[in-house]
Amino acid sequence: MSQNKIQYLLVNHLLKHGQISLKLPDNVNLEIGLTQENDNGDLAIEPNYCWIIASQEDRLASIDSYNLGISFPENEKVFLDDVSENVKGKQIRKLNII
Repeated sequence: MSQNKIQYLLVNHLLKHGQISLKLPDNVNLEIGLTQENDNGDLAIEPNYCWIIASQEDRLASIDSYNLGISFPENEKVFLDDVSENVKGKQIRKLNII
């Protein structure tokens, strides 16, 4: 199956159901959604909004239009911070937690 076909099926599923959870190798879980709280506090599908959560055991990384978050066990305390440029020359900050 081509990448375009998989993308088409995934986006159509998200537009219909709002979110999906995928079990990947090495006990990685990937959740993708288009849902956002509306004015009444209910979750509603927002076609121009997307969030992603990737988790493995007790580690998690999330991203959406507003936030970038990570959570990890307290005993993992080595932080590697680096700044580099991407291919467009924009400064990018990289954070690794070991």
